[in-house]
Amino acid sequence: DKKIVIVWADRRKTKLNERFNENENGLGRAEHLRRKAEVNQIRRRTDINPNLHLITAGAIPQNPSELILSDRFEQLLKYLDKEFDYIIIETAPVSAVTDAYIVSKFCDATLYIIRQGLTRRGDIKLLEDNLKIRGLHNAAVIFNAVKLKTGGKYGYGYGYGYGFQENGVVKKFKKNELTNN
Repeated sequence: DKKIVIVWADRRKTKLNERFNENENGLGRAEHLRRKAEVNQIRRRTDINPNLHLITAGAIPQNPSELILSDRFEQLLKYLDKEFDYIIIETAPVSAVTDAYIVSKFCDATLYIIRQGLTRRGDIKLLEDNLKIRGLHNAAVIFNAVKLKTGGKYGYGYGYGYGFQENGVVKKFKKNELTNN
């Protein structure tokens, strides 16, 4: 029963409406930030769930990063924060453009999604290097579409243990190996 809005902030691939079978009326985030549309004109309820709303990217502007840097973008997020329980902002990959770094300061968490077989290892290395320089707020990585190797074992388990480092060597003990010494 949570209200969720997805804000499509990727200016290169503006196909969020197609993914949700929504009709695009030409108005989106870009038009709102350029003061050509109000929030109620760009916000759409999906057919998937009455609590899921979308704000598409709209027309691709000449200055997309400047629009995200504007006070109007922050005002939009503050308005949405009052109306929705969760706001998901989808941006271009962090290695492609700077939008994710700009938007990250407004977010509680920044999720970097890696899809097995599609995300290049070089992109992951670039992400690591960029995080050291610029940083993303509360960054985490999600591994998507991970496939197990054929013939591998599958299972689960639980437990805890204790360990320490001595002379550069990590030593670990399971609970049943600990003594009172």
